[in-house]
Amino acid sequence: MSVTEELDVIARQIGQTTWGRSKPFGGAGIVVQMHEPNRGPEGFYPDPTYVVTPYAHELSWLIERIRDVANQFDGFWAFKMSLFPRLAACANACGSEKGIQQLLFATLFEAYTFLTALEDDGRMIETYPISFGQPVGESYRQFPFELIMDFYRAREIPIRRERPTSRG
Repeated sequence: MSVTEELDVIARQIGQTTWGRSKPFGGAGIVVQMHEPNRGPEGFYPDPTYVVTPYAHELSWLIERIRDVANQFDGFWAFKMSLFPRLAACANACGSEKGIQQLLFATLFEAYTFLTALEDDGRMIETYPISFGQPVGESYRQFPFELIMDFYRAREIPIRRERPTSRG
């Protein structure tokens, strides 16, 4: 199965509101959690990129699924510090205000962009987690959600109205 096909399977789960839940994700330079972090003094290593959302369990499920797809590439260890901060920056740019489905679709869209370029081209443009003194994705610009939904419609991903979720 190609990367695009595997991501389409995940997109269908989101479109049909059958996403899962995982314990909050932490690794590869990001932390997903429900509450603002307690930040200590700056250390030698940069702080991770935090995503604070009431949908931390659902977003963590998505990030784990994306990780499983990405881990099939040779050299995953070399680009994971570019991929995960981009996912976090996208999730932060999207925010949680418009609901879980939008958050998951927007974050998955970033994975499509990153992983299909890697699959098609086989090489990365940027493989380092720091760019011009700021974390990768820090200057991420939010895509209009309607364009993201057009992307999924063009892929024939059925989209059902978001189900209510319990948070926590």
